Amino acid sequence: MTLIIYAGKYRTTQRYAEWIAEKTGADLRPVYQVTSKMLRLYDTVVYGGAIYGGAIQGVRFLKKHLDELKQRGLILFTVGLTMPGDEVAFRSVLERNLSPVELEGIRAYHFLGAIQFKKLNGKERMMMWLLKSAISKKQVRSQVESDLLECYNGELDYANEAYVDDLVKEISGDARL
Repeated sequence: MTLIIYAGKYRTTQRYAEWIAEKTGADLRPVYQVTSKMLRLYDTVVYGGAIYGGAIQGVRFLKKHLDELKQRGLILFTVGLTMPGDEVAFRSVLERNLSPVELEGIRAYHFLGAIQFKKLNGKERMMMWLLKSAISKKQVRSQVESDLLECYNGELDYANEAYVDDLVKEISGDARL
């Protein structure tokens, strides 16, 4: 059996978690509903955390339960505005949140997220303004960076159900299921 746990503020991570659960038949819970006792009921645990300011949401939960989660076959997915395939940026986020020892044995995926500027709190608005300023100075920008500048103060949604396919294949092919 597989449990999918998610943590995020604005529902994009939850959407990805729901897509994975629908495709695999896994159980689904927000992180605040998960207990240590519950973890022991599952063979595989998938943890999804949104990235805000470089921090993976719920990283304290991950660290607190890391040994138990790894015994369960932990798969981690993050959701943010880093382009999938940008392994340097993705690895940087992982290493800011978990030590090399903590990262050992964790299979990780990254999915493009969404942003609704009107829902951001003051701190998040300030971080986005700083990001916008830094992007504006760049001569060469990624597609996400260009889109972010174009829709600043609006909405940007890259969430795509197809992004979960490789993770779903991994869960479905897991001999422990």
